[in-house]
Formats: sequence, structure tokens, C-alpha cells
Amino acid sequence: MTQLTMMEWLISYADTDAGGVVYHGRYIEQAERSRHRLLLDINHPFSKIETESICLLVVRAINANYQKPAFLGQKLQVATRIQKLSEAYSIWETRFEYQSECLCLIAAKLVCLSAQTRTLRTMPENLYQSLLTLTDRECCAVS
Repeated sequence: MTQLTMMEWLISYADTDAGGVVYHGRYIEQAERSRHRLLLDINHPFSKIETESICLLVVRAINANYQKPAFLGQKLQVATRIQKLSEAYSIWETRFEYQSECLCLIAAKLVCLSAQTRTLRTMPENLYQSLLTLTDRECCAVS
């Protein structure tokens, strides 16, 4: 997997149930944070995309594959990459690992909405080109 952004997530009490197991929804929240980190790294935070590109990147579909639980006090590695990119949509994959073992994989399909009309639109060219530089063009870019 080509890593585009990497961050650590220290599992806190608020992330877990009474048994110390991480709530399933927390993975989705952390995946969103990791996607935002990637956008910050290329100087395209959500706020800039909305104001300069008149575009909103929103989740159209999400798939979470929970393979093993995470527990209170563990420090997870969170890695996000762009799995597929087109002008119409992008698929972002976030992988959660503990001691090099995959605990969860999340794939999120993002689409662009017009910030004014809230209807589907193609990805702005400047954003598309910025994201394209982060992908393995042979396996990720689609026409």
C-alpha cells in the first residue's frame, strides 16, 4: 500500500465501551481525520476547497471491515491513501494497524457537490491534479 499520510491514534477511555473495546464508529471518525490530514498536507483543507473551488467533498459510501478489536491504551498506526481517483469520485482507503497487524480497513467513496447548489459536480481540476500527484497513476487513476 502506498502511504500518503500516517498518524498515530492513542486509544483513550472515551473511545471504548465498558470492556475497553474501541467503538466501531470511532474508526470511521479517525478515518475522516486522516483524510483531512492528507488534504492539509497538500494545502487543500476542506475549508479552502469550499471557498476556492466552490466544492464540497462528501462521503457517498463507506465500507468498514473490522478484522480484530483494538483496546484501551493501544497506540494504533492510521495510514490513508487514495485507492482510486477520477473527476467524478475518489476512493480513500484507511488502514488501522497495531504492532504491524491490520485491525480495520475503511474504504470511503467521496464525491464533489457544488457548494452553492448542493448538487453533484466534477472535481475541480486543481484539486484533481493535486490528488493525482499522490496516487500511483498506473493503479489508482481512472478515466
